[in-house]
Amino acid sequence: MKLRRPRRPLPGPNFSIKLAPVSTIASAEYHDNDEKFIAILRDIVRGKQSWKVAFSNTFISDNLRVHHVENVLVQTLDDPRLALRFFNFLGFDLLIQAYVQNNRVLDAIVILRLMRECRLLPEVRTFSAVLNALIRSRRFSMVLDLFVETVNSGVQPDVYTYTAVVRSLCELKDFDMAREMIRSMESNGCEPTVVIYNVLIHGLCKNHKALEAVEVKNLLGSGALKSDVVTYCTLVLGLCKVQEFDVAQELMSEMFELGFVPSEAAVSCLVEGLRRKGNVVDAHDLVNKAGKLGVLPNLFVYNALINSLCKDGKLEEAELLFTSMGKQGLLPNDVTYSVMIDSFCKRGKLDIASSFLGKMTEAGLKATVFPYNSLISGHCKFGNLSMAETLFNSMIKKGLAPTVITYTSLISGYCREGELHKAFRLYHEMTGKGISC
Repeated sequence: MKLRRPRRPLPGPNFSIKLAPVSTIASAEYHDNDEKFIAILRDIVRGKQSWKVAFSNTFISDNLRVHHVENVLVQTLDDPRLALRFFNFLGFDLLIQAYVQNNRVLDAIVILRLMRECRLLPEVRTFSAVLNALIRSRRFSMVLDLFVETVNSGVQPDVYTYTAVVRSLCELKDFDMAREMIRSMESNGCEPTVVIYNVLIHGLCKNHKALEAVEVKNLLGSGALKSDVVTYCTLVLGLCKVQEFDVAQELMSEMFELGFVPSEAAVSCLVEGLRRKGNVVDAHDLVNKAGKLGVLPNLFVYNALINSLCKDGKLEEAELLFTSMGKQGLLPNDVTYSVMIDSFCKRGKLDIASSFLGKMTEAGLKATVFPYNSLISGHCKFGNLSMAETLFNSMIKKGLAPTVITYTSLISGYCREGELHKAFRLYHEMTGKGISC
């Protein structure tokens, strides 16, 4: 592949401006001594005295600090030959890495250019580190420009360098060029890894091109490289984002067949997608399969699935799911219990609903007004007003404020049983508290 010329050339080196202020500043007390020390170092660099002789002086070797080196470098960068006397290949390399580690990537680029002026090439790992630092600071266009500039100067990129460039191209949404970069990598004898394909797949999925990402995965499978668990999980998440749940299910099944353990995020996303689509049975089956591998959806998804099973009248399955989540270490919360209590109350199974309220208390969870409302409404509906009154008094003792649902359930129950005086008393109590129907 012929490398393109940079679209936006990096500014030419202006060393006195481009370098950031010195990071290590001596205290004011030693400022004058520092200036003298730096002047001595500068004279050594500009003169003919060798560093071997200079460092035999204990004054220099004992007092040399990083900010001294940086100051001398700044004052000699106008002449690459002087810089070359001060730094050899290793010195430049270490300085670039230090800038990268201290989040001063633009300064690192200045040193990279200076190396080229001195006809020195950086190690490819150092070059890759600079590219990744640019990515972390979201300077994706600069990654491409620096890649072209440095490779054209003779640096042979490796798989990490290409991966950084492909990641930047994906961020810039230039997926055709990202594919071309991978092909160029292969033609230049650099063997790609599954990681660089995963980067491309992630970029496509992030931009709602999950079906294109599946094609990349299929292309990957036709060669020597094989998809890994990251490939599959990324695709499942991407496919769910564009509501391609059938394809996502197929890939999840492939994962299970290959022995891969899917991530919690992938399982949760697909379970929730299937549930929302109305495919509760498949969602439930997926939870069971993933559970055997020790992977559970998050609690929000679990609660939503239990709620869907309950709405479909599958209370036994919902109860089994409730029990299994506790056994596998995912503890139900107050929402889980409230869903179970409400569902059993609506179907007249008040004893089971009451047992869930007891389990909730035993688990150390503080009941909210919602499970009490469900139980009160259920008992009123089936004519058990005494139990409804007991629950009403119990919730008040626990500091829970009755809501309009609490009052209207009891009022309706009293009216059905002909106890109108109790119904009016509760109505006046409710309106007196500012609660309206």
